Amino acid sequence: MPSWSTFHASYNGHHWSGPKEILESADVGDMLPSLAVFPAKGDQKLYALWDKGRVGVSEDGDDWWTSMSHKPFSTSDGTQLSLVAFKPVGGKERLYAFQGDQDEVHWTASDDGKEWDAVRSEKCSVGTVPHAAVYGDSLVVICEYNKAMSFDGKAWKSIPHPGGNVFAVGVFKGLLYAAFMDYGSQTRYRTWDGEGWGPTHAIEWNIRMYQLAFSAFQEGVFVCAGVSADKTVRYVTSADGAVWTKPEAAFTATSDLVNGIALAKFGAAVHCLVTT
Repeated sequence: MPSWSTFHASYNGHHWSGPKEILESADVGDMLPSLAVFPAKGDQKLYALWDKGRVGVSEDGDDWWTSMSHKPFSTSDGTQLSLVAFKPVGGKERLYAFQGDQDEVHWTASDDGKEWDAVRSEKCSVGTVPHAAVYGDSLVVICEYNKAMSFDGKAWKSIPHPGGNVFAVGVFKGLLYAAFMDYGSQTRYRTWDGEGWGPTHAIEWNIRMYQLAFSAFQEGVFVCAGVSADKTVRYVTSADGAVWTKPEAAFTATSDLVNGIALAKFGAAVHCLVTT
């Protein structure tokens, strides 16, 4: 069995700080990390879903609190998770957690990241990995293979899937981005404008990328970071979501096996979690 560690780093628009180990290898499970910003008790905090389904909380990204007693799902070994904060029209902002499991997506919500609603389920694609993002007035979940759906706070409805094997989503300048797993040196992606999916575009990395994440940063800056075949976390930025800078190295992972990456804008920086 591999041993896992989770590292935190941050990007201030000019350079990366870190990485700093924040969970020791014995604590971390084999799953993708997920990040969300949520104002528990009025103060914005950085929340993570990781470590065999536990929720982590941080005020700065470096120091974290986590507990086995506040897991949104009773069983999470071997599954993939997603976390997002969402405020429906006329409702209150809550923290939503998603779990992929065979042909279903399980989901629940919380007011504080500690007490969670009863778990509910939606049919999705086989062996699904749910990718969640807030787009406009809806919470959108794109399953890895062949289903996508949106939630208005009351009910779910199906929306067109972008096609391909989706492994990252993000929102920038009124568009929802969905990136596909490729086996070459490019990352292909499409954008959703609320009516339909646009043409396929590509980010050129000049090396194969295994994991990927998006985050809007400052006004007019979209960040895409991923883990390459040589265990280096690389990133690109874009002012319009179409033309990207040349890839640059952020930092190098300390393990031969990188399991996942997550990004979220929090405070004055984009924060990054990498599980190795």
